[in-house]
Amino acid sequence: MAENLCNKCGAPLDAEGRCPACIYAQAAALEGRAVSFGDFETAAKLFLSVGDYKDAAARAAACTTKAEDCNREAIYNQAVKRQGTDQISWQGKADLMHSITGYRDADALAAEYQAKADALAAEAESARIAAEEVRRADARRADAEHKRRRKFLVLGISTGVAVLVIVLVVSLLILPQIQYKKARKLIYAHDYLAAAEAFSAIVPYSNSEFYLAYAYYCLGMEAVEEGDDLAAVDYFTKAGNEKSAPQELQAAKARLYDAALVALREGNFTAAYDAFNAADDYEDAKDYKHFCRAVRMWNDDESVNVEKVDLKKAEDILWKTMDGLWYSEGSEQEIAVSAATRASSTPDLTIVDNNLCFEADGVSYVVEIYSLTECRLIGSGAYAGTYDKM
Repeated sequence: MAENLCNKCGAPLDAEGRCPACIYAQAAALEGRAVSFGDFETAAKLFLSVGDYKDAAARAAACTTKAEDCNREAIYNQAVKRQGTDQISWQGKADLMHSITGYRDADALAAEYQAKADALAAEAESARIAAEEVRRADARRADAEHKRRRKFLVLGISTGVAVLVIVLVVSLLILPQIQYKKARKLIYAHDYLAAAEAFSAIVPYSNSEFYLAYAYYCLGMEAVEEGDDLAAVDYFTKAGNEKSAPQELQAAKARLYDAALVALREGNFTAAYDAFNAADDYEDAKDYKHFCRAVRMWNDDESVNVEKVDLKKAEDILWKTMDGLWYSEGSEQEIAVSAATRASSTPDLTIVDNNLCFEADGVSYVVEIYSLTECRLIGSGAYAGTYDKM
């Protein structure tokens, strides 16, 4: 039988292996020092757990009552201490007292607080009614004044209003409807360019935005069939998310990028720039575009007719100089030396202040090296002289 006794006090254990005597003693101790709702509630739970031991059930009920009294006292004190400044705050105090009816003088205080809240509510309602009356009186006066003035204006403007209404109806309803029907016929006739122009003029009437995007998509597909990827990029961009426009746009940019690389290798900077510019965000097209844009010629002698300079020959020399430059590594000076080595066949090629200098057909040129993907070709009468940056 030793295993059925409490190791702490020696009292018998219950069927669950607990010691009712120890639990009862713990609950009694907690009850003795309890001062809050939580303390009494915990003590009550402990007594209830051994309800058939001695007077545990009765003491649990007593603890529950004391816990409720603590809770009501807390609510009571909160209601008394809360500041009453307006109808809402007084109503809140009254509601708290109503929640503990029968406790101390809660009923009397609830009636007092409710009376103050009702009085303030009545005052507020009276003020609102008075303000509403003033507003209505002002509105009546304003309406009477408006009617008086309108009486003198109606005859003078009635004809003009009628004309304006007719114009608005025609311009906003009739004409757009007519134009919309004509534009749809253009779509059905596969005249997508004219349809795009027609629908763009009446957006956002009816489904014109949808048909406009569809027309641009069809124009883009036609441009692809014709091999005009520059136009295709423009049309697919305007088409937005219509059908497969996003995928076709990227495909056109890829083709333009490849064509631009070919043009760049051939020294056709203008065509390369246009293609890289249209490819835009495709891979490193922007870097190549900046390089092509940086190729410029300028002569500090204003008497020289720049149009007579052999641009193609100058571009060929620059290309020979810059070929493979953006694949180089090292400082700007090292890159310039590398470029000079690559262009060893170029006559009179020198390096001055980190710039490549050479002559072509009697015109002096300076290539400024800014980065791996940006340089500037500037005509100059003197290699080491001052020249304008473009």
